[in-house]
Amino acid sequence: MRLLRWLWSLFGKSRHAPASQSRRKHFPLVAIACYGLDGRAPPLHWKPCHPFTRARFKADLTCARGHAVSLKNHEVLSDGRVIPSVVCLAPGCDFHEYIRLEGSTAGHLPSPH
Repeated sequence: MRLLRWLWSLFGKSRHAPASQSRRKHFPLVAIACYGLDGRAPPLHWKPCHPFTRARFKADLTCARGHAVSLKNHEVLSDGRVIPSVVCLAPGCDFHEYIRLEGSTAGHLPSPH
């Protein structure tokens, strides 16, 4: 009987971490500074969208290579973290980062989906 209990303790329980923990990966957040001046934001800076369009277009940013990126299908948490990761769609651009919008004061902006 002890042998069966011991075998059950080895094989009856999952030896892996729960799915939510084992699939969860931690990537460094890239802090993107807010650009408060007129005109297009320089690389690795962001600008908030107009309050009337903020529900759909959270913010506009410029990737590290200078391409414009709109956070349309993203969620911005109250601390500025953006979910999911941000990918620049310009041909040949390799910008793909998990970002945090520094200085974001709009609160939680949910994804439109």
